[in-house]
Amino acid sequence: MEKSSTIKKLLAVVAAVLVLTVLCYEIYSLSTPSVKTQTAIAATHKETINSKMFAVRSESLISGSSTSGTLVSTVSDGERVAGSQTIAVRFSNDTAASKYVELEHLKSELARYENLNNQQNLLTLDVSKINADADELFYDMLETVRSGNLDMLDEKMEKFSDKLTTKQIFVDGNINFSEKISSLKKQIKSAESSLGSVDYIKAQDTGYYVSALDGYENMLDFSSVKNLSCAEIKKAISSQPSTVSSDNMGKLIRGYNWYFVGVISAAEATRIDNGDSVELLCDNVSRGYIPATVYHKGKNEDNDVAVVFVSNIMDEDISRLRIEDVQIVVGETDGLRISKEAVRVVDGVQGVYVLTGNIVSFKRIDVVYTGEDYVITKKIYTTVRDENDVPYVKLYDEVIVEGKELSDGKIIN
Repeated sequence: MEKSSTIKKLLAVVAAVLVLTVLCYEIYSLSTPSVKTQTAIAATHKETINSKMFAVRSESLISGSSTSGTLVSTVSDGERVAGSQTIAVRFSNDTAASKYVELEHLKSELARYENLNNQQNLLTLDVSKINADADELFYDMLETVRSGNLDMLDEKMEKFSDKLTTKQIFVDGNINFSEKISSLKKQIKSAESSLGSVDYIKAQDTGYYVSALDGYENMLDFSSVKNLSCAEIKKAISSQPSTVSSDNMGKLIRGYNWYFVGVISAAEATRIDNGDSVELLCDNVSRGYIPATVYHKGKNEDNDVAVVFVSNIMDEDISRLRIEDVQIVVGETDGLRISKEAVRVVDGVQGVYVLTGNIVSFKRIDVVYTGEDYVITKKIYTTVRDENDVPYVKLYDEVIVEGKELSDGKIIN
């Protein structure tokens, strides 16, 4: 009996402790509300029109009487070449082609070391310029990695390494390159003697060289892009490529201008006019976007409108474009990105609560764009107040997106 009474007393004590703990937690929660913040960061909203588009160029095929063997391009796709310039070399087999590639690599290495050797023979070297060049090359490498255009990374790393070697020459004095240069010359001589005959393929005219065909060459008439109907453009986009001839050795893109043609709705067409400058975004272009101009906007065809954009920008990626999903950027809105969860209306003013240290303050926003789960408000860098002395949200403010019983001037413990 005495044991049972002791157990009951113990349970009563435990229950009292639990009640007291819960009560203290509730009081603490009410007096110290938790908040969650997000930093107001600069953002740009791009207003776009989406369309599948077809690249139209003035293209001429490079053909030969015999294509047996292995071709090696001597210029990059999208590189401008002159008439009679060598654009490729042909070999009897893959082994000979590999030897040629290695030979060109050795020649490139020799040119590098001879250039470095010449630099150390100069009377003076400007170390400040060397440092500036090295910094620029370093950030260029970072941008290359960020853009995903890794094909160019080896070349940029090589230039950066050479610049560091140049600085080493300045700091430590001359470096002996003679042994390396002599070795490379011997390797080049040996490679040239074992290479055999080389068949040089030359450009027939001036233009941008592309090493391969895609089967859509001249499907749409370059000289008549303004006359293309919506049906003709849609047919080209949905068509299968033609068979590429076995005697093909690439193509030349003539002139400087090329076109992107597509079909958009009549409502979307009201957002652009002939002569407007736009940006064209597509996934297969590492440069980010293609600057272009609205060249032609067709008539309304059952609520469809044919559009033609012209550009004179050319590089390796652009030279290979054909049928692409394109975003036509028709406007941009700059500002500060704010989560919709944070937006409130206090005394008829739209704004957000901001946490500065442990003090809550209400700040006004002027929404310039509304997205699905965010808004973009006017970009402000310093403290600015409206006519009623209410401050505006500025860059890097800590905007409260979660919190209870918030008010202007409240202190968060």
